[in-house]
Amino acid sequence: MVYISGVEDYYSSYAGKTYHYGMYLTLMTSGSVILGNNVYVNASSDSIKSYALKKGVYCIKVANLDDYQILVKYAPVRDQGNTVKKKKGTNLKKKATMTALFGAADKSSKTEWFKFKLKKPKKVTLTAGAYGDASYRVTFYGPKLSKKGDTFYVSSGHTKSYKYWIQKGRKKLKLKKGTYYIRIQRSNNASGYCSIMWK
Repeated sequence: MVYISGVEDYYSSYAGKTYHYGMYLTLMTSGSVILGNNVYVNASSDSIKSYALKKGVYCIKVANLDDYQILVKYAPVRDQGNTVKKKKGTNLKKKATMTALFGAADKSSKTEWFKFKLKKPKKVTLTAGAYGDASYRVTFYGPKLSKKGDTFYVSSGHTKSYKYWIQKGRKKLKLKKGTYYIRIQRSNNASGYCSIMWK
């Protein structure tokens, strides 16, 4: 994850306080491909833009300003999901948190898969968190669940937990033993990463 902000070197003063002006910038690849829209940032008021980026060279374009300061911070995030197909999903251990990164330059159709196996019947809780600007669609598949899976959404900056069981009349029965799959997709075109955990 890359966090970018900045300010103009011009400022104003009021009631003994100094106020810096924000600025507009555009993130681009080294090949001049624009990644997202022209965005406003202001480091003096914690207005920061975040991007999920793969290894490589990127450029920050600033227009119509002569004097300004840029602030860039980095936080490494693992891209741990399998993007090939459902059956090859990354093994997700119980109570272990893993992450799926969706980069600014990735296709909007990118899908990441995780899987885990229940060795005995159990009620399951899935917890997903959305970091950066992207929001996510999380779909859960497994024995006795719908072929279409059960889907919930996690919006940017939030965490959600859902409990799964088999409903039989008024009874909430444990899920059957077997292999369960988790599909993660973006529900918008922003970038970021999604954390996933089960217990």
